[in-house]
Amino acid sequence: MLAFTHLTQSISREIDNMAKSNKYDYRVTADNSSWSAEIIRRVTSKKSIVSKSQDGFSSEDDAHQWAKKELEAFQQNQQQQNQRHSTKRQQKADRIQAKAEANAKV
Repeated sequence: MLAFTHLTQSISREIDNMAKSNKYDYRVTADNSSWSAEIIRRVTSKKSIVSKSQDGFSSEDDAHQWAKKELEAFQQNQQQQNQRHSTKRQQKADRIQAKAEANAKV
């Protein structure tokens, strides 16, 4: 019964989070006598994938703490990666524009 209660809480938490439409979130589930946590990414409105997971936690609180910490680090890493890609895209666009201007002068 305990596992069922946690499962329904997990499902209701997911539904609540879907209403907020967060791209990244975490999910904590019970597996027999241990707990597992997953960082999930929203691909579409109906599909989510697990980006990172950890199992073997002795308590639900440990799993929640790990998931919150990892979600924060994961989002910060994604933000830095997006910034690097944006910089590279801008540099490439600048090179193309400079090349086009040079060809226009000739």
